[in-house]
Amino acid sequence: MRLALGTRQRARVPRLCQPCGVRAPSARRNRLVSLLFLLLFASPAHAADVVEVATGEDGRGRTKLTGEILDFTGERLTIRLEGGGDREVPAEKIAAIETALTPEHRAADEAFARRDFAAAHGQYKTALERESRAWMRRRIVAQLVWTCRAVGDTVAAGDFFLLLARSDPTTLFFDAIPLAWRSELPDAAVERQALAWLEQESSAAGLVGASFLLGTPHSARALERLKQLAQDKDPRIAGLAKGQSWRQSLAGASDAQIASWRQTIERLPEELRAGPHYVLGRALAQRGEHEAAALTLLRVPILYPRETELAASALLEAGRALERLDQREEAAGLYREVLGEWPDDSAATEAAARLETLQDAER
Repeated sequence: MRLALGTRQRARVPRLCQPCGVRAPSARRNRLVSLLFLLLFASPAHAADVVEVATGEDGRGRTKLTGEILDFTGERLTIRLEGGGDREVPAEKIAAIETALTPEHRAADEAFARRDFAAAHGQYKTALERESRAWMRRRIVAQLVWTCRAVGDTVAAGDFFLLLARSDPTTLFFDAIPLAWRSELPDAAVERQALAWLEQESSAAGLVGASFLLGTPHSARALERLKQLAQDKDPRIAGLAKGQSWRQSLAGASDAQIASWRQTIERLPEELRAGPHYVLGRALAQRGEHEAAALTLLRVPILYPRETELAASALLEAGRALERLDQREEAAGLYREVLGEWPDDSAATEAAARLETLQDAER
């Protein structure tokens, strides 16, 4: 099977109406995490693979390597060639991989593609148990993060992601990181787990935990951790930590701050810009720059459809901005999209109210 790599392939992932039983009790989740730890750090098994490598100064050329992939991280792919000898290829040079998948893995990908995330979740767990290649197990765990996020199981999503980051700190799947960008407060279970994440030495854990604690009584501790993480050696962590801290400065953001935020976003990898774009769009709206706000917010559902909660909220906020520009028909279209794609999201309630108000005004 030919695989898309990392964030180079994005699927539209709407939120489900019901968790469908995916959320596991704590003890069960802890057993699963322990199992994943053993699987992720076990020795990889042998497999026949074909790796397509980009060549030439412009990267448009292609060459193929055939053999057994020994490992594939965010830094490099290591392959044992059929003719003998090992070769390392920088991760950014990998264009595609042809490899065998287990039946469970194929079934999980098919369920994910048709948006049946509960079924995908179960199949990915089974696929993980039957997969012996460490690099492929990482891909499966990344998909488990997305399925947990899609059904609203924040605690499990965080645990899966942190396990992935521990296995490969340079992971190609960093965009799966479950961060809170909206102003909604976490429930008690998420808040408790966020506090535990905040106390871990891991930068990724600290970032995830801090994101869910902003706006809670633990905001000061969260902001202090974000301030530290803004200087992290990993630019992905540093940039996202800065973006998280903006959430506390939306009201009255100055011209200099907005300019600085835009520069920070431009320095982030494109696949990690959804949350920062959302915060920037909200700040622009509060400054009365409604056209710029709408354009910034619409980047989220267009470019990052897997960010389901953000996509719904960004459409809602963009609709509000368009209303203030007296573009009511366009605003109504965005509200209908929220209702059609994410009817179970909290943004849908307000979208329905705004749509009704616009329809009443037309009568």
